[in-house]
Amino acid sequence: MPTLLKCLSRILLLAVTVSIVFLAGCSSKDTRNMITIYYTFSPQVSPYIAGVCKEFEVAHPGIKVKAEPVSGDYYTKLQTMMAGGMTPDVIYMQNKSLADYRDRGVLLNLSPYIEKDKYALEDICKLGFEEGGINEGAVYGIPLTGTAEMLIYNKDLFDKAGLKYPDQTWTWKAMLQAAKKLTVDTNRDGRIDQYGISTMPGWWATDIAWIWANGGDVFNKDLSKCVVNNAKAREAMQFMVDLSNKYKVTPKGVTGSEVKNAAELFMTGRLGMYAGLPYQALSDFSAVRNLNWDIALMPKSNSGQRVVRYTGECWTVYAGSKHPREAWEMVKHLSSARTAKGLAELNAIPARMSVLKSTAFIKEKTPFKEEKIVEAIADARAVPSLKCVEQLGSIWRRPIEEVMLGKGTVAKALATIEKDINAVLAK
Repeated sequence: MPTLLKCLSRILLLAVTVSIVFLAGCSSKDTRNMITIYYTFSPQVSPYIAGVCKEFEVAHPGIKVKAEPVSGDYYTKLQTMMAGGMTPDVIYMQNKSLADYRDRGVLLNLSPYIEKDKYALEDICKLGFEEGGINEGAVYGIPLTGTAEMLIYNKDLFDKAGLKYPDQTWTWKAMLQAAKKLTVDTNRDGRIDQYGISTMPGWWATDIAWIWANGGDVFNKDLSKCVVNNAKAREAMQFMVDLSNKYKVTPKGVTGSEVKNAAELFMTGRLGMYAGLPYQALSDFSAVRNLNWDIALMPKSNSGQRVVRYTGECWTVYAGSKHPREAWEMVKHLSSARTAKGLAELNAIPARMSVLKSTAFIKEKTPFKEEKIVEAIADARAVPSLKCVEQLGSIWRRPIEEVMLGKGTVAKALATIEKDINAVLAK
C-alpha cells in the first residue's frame, strides 16, 4: 500500500510539474519589436527580398520582421491599409509618389537618422533623389532601383529587313524609317502581323521625355503649374500620335500605360523595337529562347537632343511607426550595397552606381549590352514627383485617347490637359 501511495504521489507531482511548464509556455510572449514591410517585386526578385528580411531578423535578435509581398493594384491596397490603420512600418514606393505621400504627412523624414549614423548617400544615383523631390535637409526615401528609358530591338528582325542596328547617331527620323521597314503583313491577309515600334502616347511619365527631347516642357521649374500647351510639346506629341495614326508602325492596343502588351508582342518576335524601361527586358526577354535582342540608347529628337526619363523606386518609413529606429535599420539593410549586388545578379537594376557599373550587373556571358543602361544615365532627367500623381495620369490619358481615336487634335488635348492639371495643382 505504501508503495502504491508513493507511485501516486510521483505521478501527481509529475502532472503538476508538466502543467506548470505548459502554463508558463502559454503565458510567455515574444518580446521582440515587430516591424512590417510592404513591397512588390517580380516573381524572380520577391523571394530574394524575403530572404534579405530573414537575414536582418537573424542579425537583429530583438526585431521580428513581417514581410508582406503584394501583387495587383499595389497603391490602392496601400491606401486601403492606411485608411484602416494598418500602415506598414517600411514601404517600397515609386520615387515619383514620394511628394504626394510626404505631403499627406505619412512618411518619416529620414535625414536625422542619416546624419546621426553618418549614412553615405554618394553611391546612390542622384536622379533617384531628384525624382522623389528630395533635398539634403529632408530625405523621405532611399532609392533602391532605377533606370533610364532604353530602346530594345530584335536583331533578327533588323537583319531580315537589311537594317543597321540602332546607334548613338539615330534620330526620330531614323527610328521612323526603320519602323516602317519593320512593319509587315507577314501572311498577306491584309492585316499587319509585325510592328516596328511600341511607342504610343497616353501616359504622362512616358510622354514627358519625348517633349523634353524636343525642347519643350510639361511643368514649370517649381512644379506649381502645368505648361504643356506649347509648340515644342505639341510637335513631340504629334510625332507620337503619327507613329500609330499616320504611319501605322505601332499597334493601337499598345500604349505607354499597357507595356505588358508590347512586351508580349516583342517576346513573340512580332515587334522590332520596344521603347521603354528595361526592367522587363532583363527579367523576361532574357528568359525567352531564341529571342535575339540587344539594348541601345533612345534616339535623339530631330533637333539633335537626346533626353530620356529616369525613374525608380525607394524604401520609406511610415511617420506613425511605433519602431522608427528599427524600421530605419531595416531600410539601411535593404538599401545596402550587398543587397544591391543580389538584385543585380537577378537582373534587377540597382540605384547604387558602384554595383550598376560592376560585373554583378554588366555580365560577360549575356548577349545584350547592360552597359548601355549605365551610359543612358548621362542623358537622363528625373520624372518629377507630384501630388495626386495617379489623378494627374488620368487627366493626361483621356484627351490623348480621344486624339488616338481621331476625335480631337493634339493642340486641343494639350490645352485641356494643361487647364485640368492646373486646377488640381491649385488645390
